[in-house]
Amino acid sequence: AIVSLADISQLHVNFALGEQAAPDVHVGQVLALTVDAARGQDFQARVVAVDPVVSKARLVHVQAALPNPDGQLQPGMYAGVRLDAAQPSTVLAVPETAITYTAYGQTVFVAINDAQYGTRVKRVQVTTGERWQGRVEVTTGLAPGDRVVVSGQLKLSDGMTVEPLAQDSLQASQGGRQS
Repeated sequence: AIVSLADISQLHVNFALGEQAAPDVHVGQVLALTVDAARGQDFQARVVAVDPVVSKARLVHVQAALPNPDGQLQPGMYAGVRLDAAQPSTVLAVPETAITYTAYGQTVFVAINDAQYGTRVKRVQVTTGERWQGRVEVTTGLAPGDRVVVSGQLKLSDGMTVEPLAQDSLQASQGGRQS
């Protein structure tokens, strides 16, 4: 027997906008959806991709991730998308290389100034969200302004003293994303 398997815990919503709306759409932006088959119920999705090229029909193609933990929605359903350009959202993001994957979850090393020992690193558990363009959204575990280690984590242990780079590598790689 041939079987089709699908993970419907998160769906992708693909839609197109006129080119004039392109500047108002950003990765990480939250948008509202109305699904007729779900009795017109409203849902929230987050933009995960925006095509950088305008099509010949003068449209910009966009993809949003729609959480569907209870399986209420099915692939192929039609949705109406509402985009509120007036309310940008700020997303805390780090380079993908900053995330360390262990048997206990996802972690990053945060550089902390210690008056007695200089700069030390602390391993911090994080929860991640969407990924885009080499960056990962961090939903819990970090705060804006935290300095994270982006390379050499395998050589580190919790509490180790380090010598930070003179250049802020997060700023050099575009820091957090504002959308």
